Amino acid sequence: MKFAEIVIRPLAAFSTPLKGDTIFGHFCWQLAYDPTLANGSLSELLSGYHEIPFVIFSSAFPRFQREGKTAWFIPRPALPLHFFGRKEGDCFETISQRKESKRKRWMILQEEMEISLDTEHFTDREVLELLRKALPEDERFPFSENPLSFHIIQAQPHNSINRLTFTTGEGFAPYQLENLWYFPGLRLSIFCLFQEETFSLSGLEDAFRRMGKIGFGRDASWGLGRFSVEAVRELPLPKQANDLYALAPFVPSEDELEDIWYKPFVRFGKHGGALALSNNPFKEPVLMADEGAVLRLKKPSSPYIGQAIGNISKILSETVMQGYSIVLPFRWRRP
Repeated sequence: MKFAEIVIRPLAAFSTPLKGDTIFGHFCWQLAYDPTLANGSLSELLSGYHEIPFVIFSSAFPRFQREGKTAWFIPRPALPLHFFGRKEGDCFETISQRKESKRKRWMILQEEMEISLDTEHFTDREVLELLRKALPEDERFPFSENPLSFHIIQAQPHNSINRLTFTTGEGFAPYQLENLWYFPGLRLSIFCLFQEETFSLSGLEDAFRRMGKIGFGRDASWGLGRFSVEAVRELPLPKQANDLYALAPFVPSEDELEDIWYKPFVRFGKHGGALALSNNPFKEPVLMADEGAVLRLKKPSSPYIGQAIGNISKILSETVMQGYSIVLPFRWRRP
C-alpha cells in the first residue's frame, strides 16, 4: 500500500465532523458516481474489503509550518492522566495540575510520523495562536473577540415546515443543530492508505475535489461542508511497531491486541444519496475507539489496525463501514 496526505481548506461551516469512517463513506459515493476514479467497480472493491482494504482514511487534523517543516496538531493520546507524569504537592496543587492537564488536549506530529509521549501538549487557545502565527501576513484574519479555539461550535435554529403550505402548520416546534466553523485560512490534512494498483494520486484528488464542491455531511444542499483541495502528495509509509497511535475511529480486533487505551465513540450512521430518501435510511449504531487511541500489539503488523464492519443496514445488505484506522509508531514508557 501507499501513504498520502490530502490537504484541504474549509470554505464553509461543517455540520458533520471530518472523521475517517465518514470520509470513507463520501469517497465510496464518488466511486459509485464515477467508476473511472478507480481500477474496478465499487462493488468489486467492497467485496474484498473485509480481508484487504483498498483505501483507509484518517480524520482531519490542522496543518501548519513550523521551523520550515510541515507539522500537524493531533489529539493527545487517550491515556489516563497519571501516564503524563505527576508533580509532588498537596491535594489542591494535585487537583489544579489535573485540571490544567485536561485542558491540554493537543500535541504536535512532526514529518517523521512518530509520536512520543514526552511531546509538549497544548490547549485549544495555544493551538489557535500557533496556527495563526504560521499563516502568511495577508491571511491572518483579525478577530473582534479573542477566540478560545481554532474552531467554534454554533447552534443554528431550525423549524419544521409543511411543504404543501410552506408554513409551520398548527404547531411551532423549533429546534437547534450545531455547526462547526474553522477559523479563516486554516488548512486540514487527511491521511490516506491506498492500494497503488487501484488508485492514483490524481484519482484521489479528483474524488476529493468533487466532494468539496458537493459538500460534506449533513445539510450539504444548504452550502455546508464545502472545501477546496490544495495538495495531494505521497509520503513514506509509517514504520511498524508494537506500540501505536490511531488516526481515526476504528473497531479493534481482539486477536491483534495485547492492550488498548481509548475513548469510546458511537457512530450513528445514515445512508446518503438516493438511499437517504428510503423508508429506513439509518444504519445500526457501531461502538468504536476514537482517534487518539493507544494500542499495544502482540506483534508488529501492517500500517493499519481494525476491521471492516458489515450487517449495519436493513435496506442495503452490501453496506460496509470503515472500521480500520491508520496507525503511527508511539514511543512511551508505561508507568
